[in-house]
Amino acid sequence: MLSSKGDLFMSVNLTRILALRCMVTLSLCLFAMANKASAASIVLEDLGSTSGYRWLDIADQLYGATYRANYNYNDNDPQVIVTVTFESVDTTLHGTLEATNLKPNFAYQLKVVGFPGTPSNERIGFAGRWWQEEWNGSEWTNGQNLNNKGDGSSPNPNDSVYLSRRDTADPTSPTGLKYRYTGYLVFDYFITDEAGNALFRFEANSSYHVLWKTSQRARTADDRPVKSSSFDADPSSEAYDDDYPPQTVSLYGEWERLPVGGVFLKPGDYLAQIILTEESFHGNGEFEGTWAGAMGAEDLEFRIVTPCKADGDNNRNVDGSDLALFAADFGRTNCSGGCPGDFDRDRDVDESDLALFALDFGRNDCPEPLPPAPCNQFTIGDSIGEGEAADNTIEEAHHEVVWSTGYDPSDMVDSLNKRFEDADIWDDYYENNADRDIIFNHAVSGAVMADFFTQASEVVSAASTTPSGKAGMVTILLGSNDVCAPSLDDMTAPALFEAQYRAGLDVLAASDVTRHGYIHVSSIPAIYWLWNAKRDRLLCRLAWFFVPCENLLDHPADDCESEASRLDPDTDYPGDGENCKRRKDFHREIRMTYNRILRNVLQEYIDDGSLPNAYFVDIFDVKFEDIHINNGDCFHPSVDGHQLLVEEQWCRWPWNPDDPLCMP
Repeated sequence: MLSSKGDLFMSVNLTRILALRCMVTLSLCLFAMANKASAASIVLEDLGSTSGYRWLDIADQLYGATYRANYNYNDNDPQVIVTVTFESVDTTLHGTLEATNLKPNFAYQLKVVGFPGTPSNERIGFAGRWWQEEWNGSEWTNGQNLNNKGDGSSPNPNDSVYLSRRDTADPTSPTGLKYRYTGYLVFDYFITDEAGNALFRFEANSSYHVLWKTSQRARTADDRPVKSSSFDADPSSEAYDDDYPPQTVSLYGEWERLPVGGVFLKPGDYLAQIILTEESFHGNGEFEGTWAGAMGAEDLEFRIVTPCKADGDNNRNVDGSDLALFAADFGRTNCSGGCPGDFDRDRDVDESDLALFALDFGRNDCPEPLPPAPCNQFTIGDSIGEGEAADNTIEEAHHEVVWSTGYDPSDMVDSLNKRFEDADIWDDYYENNADRDIIFNHAVSGAVMADFFTQASEVVSAASTTPSGKAGMVTILLGSNDVCAPSLDDMTAPALFEAQYRAGLDVLAASDVTRHGYIHVSSIPAIYWLWNAKRDRLLCRLAWFFVPCENLLDHPADDCESEASRLDPDTDYPGDGENCKRRKDFHREIRMTYNRILRNVLQEYIDDGSLPNAYFVDIFDVKFEDIHINNGDCFHPSVDGHQLLVEEQWCRWPWNPDDPLCMP
């Protein structure tokens, strides 16, 4: 029996709207069943270009004569293999590219290219660029890019030219039109390693004009953050005849449309090509290339869908269970994240939410929902948490680029703080910024585990002053200064380390402010790899005299038996020298003793319910390379190092395993 006017209103509107929809429900359901989101893979093939190839790596070092004569993308030995795995139905085109035996130390653009005259071609062009050809009476000629991108907004001047010429008639052409347009979108790029291999995750959320090296042209704030690669090319690689000096090359994508990270393909069905293009860096010499198409596939089929706003239970279907959520919440006002029936996120559950349900009803192609963002995020840590020397300035803190609570507006580091802000659909995430940093970042340079208690107490106090009065998430990365010591014997005693760790966890578990937050405890990183990355740099060896980590950095020359030994710090080799053995003991002690304490003790707090949402993130297998360590003190993470940390931390926590950018 209906007990109120509200119930009567809901009943009448449900009846009316569902009646209007019943005629199309069957076709909607059949359509959705046939198009449920799933992963797809395609293998790229040689595009058959006969000219325009580039024969220089990104440092402009010439490949060897034999390599230039024999290498190709078709029947090379070893074979070139490029596989693209992607989600065929989702809100964006995203996935993973895995490549073997491409050109080494080389940059490639990744682009989607339309087929002229198709609906998806126009959607691609309006997100990217236009290639224009003109019918001269017998053939398509005068191919050129429309090349006025304006101020980055859409539609841009190129779009205006396209729209003014698109329908110009010419009865002599095969299409009946004077102009033929191909839309294409350069949405990502990558650098291969010294073997020509690459594995990277992509998302079509940006539109690039071309790539530049920072040595050619300075990056602006609107361009994509820099990607860097360090390598040392010599004749041990079949690609080189000459022994070149070590190189570090940084490059970036120049924007075509703005903002970078905020340009997406519009919803619809797409049949397109996916193409790898060699980046030529505007060179015009004999070996510099002209943006040759390398590999591609003509059968890229995917669908961009709008989010299912009415998928309240996040099961990727909009059905009766979502209607039940709406009915249970109907009439509520001033909702926050606890109103799953508030489909339009206006904090009220009313007729507008019912209308959204009616629009989405029957869909089961809903994209995977974003992981819920915490209401805020705090950092407990040491000099890594302070971003010390991230820009190469010794002893200078850079909280803005810290992997956890960083807030730099130029997006040099896509911190956890920024990711949570982007994922927040309720506007409930209280993000960190320059003014709030004193609230959220409690890391102190030089901190050891004994300081955990104090920093945890500060978080409890600071969290109570935020709008929620709670700590949504606390990231903890401590212990590096406990293991860095004058000698192996001077490392913090394991029993004391554990007691100090428990004291900090007890503070978080004892307070209602922090107990139910996400307690994100990171392992101590494998500090060994920073020595490996910088060991041959004279300035770094000098800087290390002032770094209090003698058990790793003392006598920094490599005395391991071989390169194989140096790259295998978990194994002793017969010919290893004393310093090599000491460093390996240091490495193993972190893994076997200190990180084990961090993991096992935390599990006790999880199991007994003291910290029910805590979890341990093991990053000990992450290997820092030269670009990940700053060139000032040669010890702390660089800006690139913090980006590496956030990528690894983001993709390894247990409550966010399905982010497509984290798929292997």
